[in-house]
Amino acid sequence: MLSRWWPVVLCGLACALGCATEQLDETPDSSPDDAPTGGSDQAGSAPQGGAGTSSLPQAGTPNLPQAGSSSLPTAGTTSKAGSGSGSSSAGTAGTSHAGGAGGGAGGGAAGTTSGTAGSGGVKTGSTSLPFTEDFDDGEADGFIPYNDKGTPGPWVVVADGGGKVYQPQAAVSALEFAVGGSATWTDATMTVKVRLNDADADARVVLRFKEPKTYLVLEMAEGKYKLRGRAAGSTTDLISPSPKPVIAAGTWYTVGITAKGTTVSLTLDGKPIGSPVMCNAAISNGGVALGLDSGSASFDDLHVTAAL
Repeated sequence: MLSRWWPVVLCGLACALGCATEQLDETPDSSPDDAPTGGSDQAGSAPQGGAGTSSLPQAGTPNLPQAGSSSLPTAGTTSKAGSGSGSSSAGTAGTSHAGGAGGGAGGGAAGTTSGTAGSGGVKTGSTSLPFTEDFDDGEADGFIPYNDKGTPGPWVVVADGGGKVYQPQAAVSALEFAVGGSATWTDATMTVKVRLNDADADARVVLRFKEPKTYLVLEMAEGKYKLRGRAAGSTTDLISPSPKPVIAAGTWYTVGITAKGTTVSLTLDGKPIGSPVMCNAAISNGGVALGLDSGSASFDDLHVTAAL
């Protein structure tokens, strides 16, 4: 009896097994073993520049002398107002000389310009002596704004009468400089025209700007005209004449400072003020700077020559 139905039973079993297999093949595979894991080639594994990364330059970082630094701006370069994204230039229209990336004095001589991303180019000029800057080309080649807070206000070249002058963009209430020149300068004579624009103006003219705490500085205001030496942050009067020269706001004066070795002297409109004196031997070399401690003043016709 069983032998008669055996082929039918086998056929039924074969059909049942075939249907079961077909159903298993149509079931979606939901196994988690194929999901991406950490460190795989899936999205999220490629290197990303995270917040705080040090692999890129920080936007707006200026190349300025820092308080306590022994370095001057790179000699002979000047920043231009940039047009690219990320420019750190602080200048406004007409102030292409005032920028975040800086350099030493340019000398007013024709230079070369090479474009850099976001900077608009860097102009290179001469810092060899004699050095002259009259600002008549509308630029203060090589000068960069500086203060000890690291947030200097912009300086501008502006029309004045038949020429152009250099000055802070607005009156100041704390010490601001425009620094230029070359750290290699040693024995030198500097002359520059200075005009106090208001009764509150307290101007500064600096020779041998070696670093922010070491230099020779003329302090000029109504009722004040004296030369001081600053070495490692300590300031000493060198030439403080009595009676004091008459200084009045609104009048142009030609200031002169000479440093040869450790001997320094001072002039006003070409005439000696006081007698030559000795300065601290640490004030041995450096560039130049124009500055203000308060109020507004203008500067023009800067000349630096080797001291004879």
